[in-house]
Amino acid sequence: HGLAQESNLGISPLRLPQRLPQRKAKAKVVLPRSMPLTQEARSALEKQLLGRQQALLDAISAGDYETYTSLCDENITCFEPEARSHLVTGLPFHKFYFDFGAQLNVKGVKPLQRDLNTMSGASVRLLSDTSAVVCYVRLRQTVKQGSPNGDYVPETVVSQETRVWQQFEDGW
Repeated sequence: HGLAQESNLGISPLRLPQRLPQRKAKAKVVLPRSMPLTQEARSALEKQLLGRQQALLDAISAGDYETYTSLCDENITCFEPEARSHLVTGLPFHKFYFDFGAQLNVKGVKPLQRDLNTMSGASVRLLSDTSAVVCYVRLRQTVKQGSPNGDYVPETVVSQETRVWQQFEDGW
């Protein structure tokens, strides 16, 4: 009710965006609600989702935009540190960083090594037969120039990440 009326503080009501177009979700195995997953099936599904998540992180580190887009919906939404707490929708924001890395490689500026991404404390919460949430702490190990004399030093960047996965006809 309260969203349809203007408040007495002169603040306009919250306007929710229109629903984004969705691909038709179709689980490969659909279980009736009365039939829960066995522990073995749940463990296998969690392992599969964590594998997909690791593949996504590896694609980011490798600058592999093709793999990245195969694992992300075109209407992806996120809050990224680079967006300074703003909600970002779609892939173009992300493509900029992949293109930037590719431009550096063309100019001969190559990183000493690929970043290493480790998921710490990962947990998977199955929301339905076709959706899940994966939460983890991402430890990104990298090497950067750390002093004026040109020495390189290892650095670990820590971030808390949450990803929502949805299963479609062609997979997660």
